[in-house]
Amino acid sequence: MTLRAGDLIAVDTSVGVGVMKDPVNTVTVANDGTGELTNEFRL
Repeated sequence: MTLRAGDLIAVDTSVGVGVMKDPVNTVTVANDGTGELTNEFRL
């Protein structure tokens, strides 16, 4: 799959996972050519 500028990656949890215990979430995207990008966000 090729990602291009402006593409969005949406993530979700399965039903029944429960209430989040930590309000800070981290998403990490890794690519062999460019490395790794990590972002933290609050809901």
